[in-house]
Amino acid sequence: MEGDEFFKYTVDELDHLINANTVMGDPIETEDKLIIPVASFGFGFGGGTGADDKGAGGSGAAAGGGITPVALVIIQKGATGFESVRVLPLKHGGVVSEVVATIGESILPQVTEAISAMREKKGKESASAAGEEERTEA
Repeated sequence: MEGDEFFKYTVDELDHLINANTVMGDPIETEDKLIIPVASFGFGFGGGTGADDKGAGGSGAAAGGGITPVALVIIQKGATGFESVRVLPLKHGGVVSEVVATIGESILPQVTEAISAMREKKGKESASAAGEEERTEA
C-alpha cells in the first residue's frame, strides 16, 4: 500500500470511530429513568512516508486517543417539564463538565421532545406489530 493510500485508509478508519456516539453514549434504561452518558473525546494523529537514495521506502502512522466520562443526562420517566431532566456532572469544577451542564440546561426542551417522539414511535410500532399478528392468526 502506497503512502497516500495508507493515510486515506487510516483516516477512513478513524472516521468510523469518531461520531456522535463517541460523545453521547447509548442510553441506559432503568425502570423509572433513562440515563445518557456524555464523554469528552481527545484524539491525535501523525504519519509520514519516506524513501532512501536506493528507492526503498516506507510509511507509517500512529494515533492516540482517550475518552473521559464527564456527565450523565438523567431523564425521569413519566415526569414532564424541565424538572424531568437533570445533568449530573461527574467531575466538579471541570471546564468540559460545566459546558455540558450549561448546554444541557439549554437543550432540555429538545431532549424532552426527542424522548417523547421516540416513545410515540415505539408505541406506534408495537401497536402496528400487534395488528399484524392478529391478521396473521385470523
